[in-house]
Amino acid sequence: MVKLLSWVVLSSYFLSGCVTRDELRRQQELDQLKLEVQETKGNRADTDVIAEQFKAEISRLEASWEGHLQRLSSENTTLREEIANLNQKVASLEQAQSPSVSKTEKEPESAPVKISFAQAKKLYDLEQFDEAIEMLNALSSEALSRDDKKKTLFLLGESYFAKKDYASAALSFSEYRQNYPKDAQVPLSIYRQAQAFRLRGQGKESKLFYAELIEKYPRHSLAAKSKSEMAKIK
Repeated sequence: MVKLLSWVVLSSYFLSGCVTRDELRRQQELDQLKLEVQETKGNRADTDVIAEQFKAEISRLEASWEGHLQRLSSENTTLREEIANLNQKVASLEQAQSPSVSKTEKEPESAPVKISFAQAKKLYDLEQFDEAIEMLNALSSEALSRDDKKKTLFLLGESYFAKKDYASAALSFSEYRQNYPKDAQVPLSIYRQAQAFRLRGQGKESKLFYAELIEKYPRHSLAAKSKSEMAKIK
């Protein structure tokens, strides 16, 4: 009986010892978890503090920026008012300096300069060939009578020839001949074309025009000149 009781006591002792070690381990684990939780809470608290600080700084910056914008808006308004005042002063000064003219009174418009063949011929006679050519070209684009167109085109050729623009002269006389093939000035136009090519050093072309003049107008005074000048061309 005594042995049985001893075994029971010993068994209870060992069993109670094993339970205590397991509980201790579990308690240690729980304590470790508690520490980790506390540390996590502490870190979260620190994070919350930092976040609150950031929020406060953002609020401060926003308030500062809004104040800055308000100051700029106020300054812009003042500046616009000053500019408007200056513009008004400038307008008043300009109005005071400009002569008072009635709205119904208008300065007469300058009449356009009227050109005529007589004016162009006067310029040609004065050997102002550039001005004469400019005026004759302007006249040729206007609505002229047939006689005025004919005189204008012929004088244009003569002006180019006098200016020693022989290429333009030859073209002008060619146009003259095409437009007025039976005019009395056609022999002179052919003669001027022959001269223009000769003076340009184009002897072969020049001979063709001299020959045309001699053939078509053998009794014309220019026919004899054409023969003489053509004989000199090599």
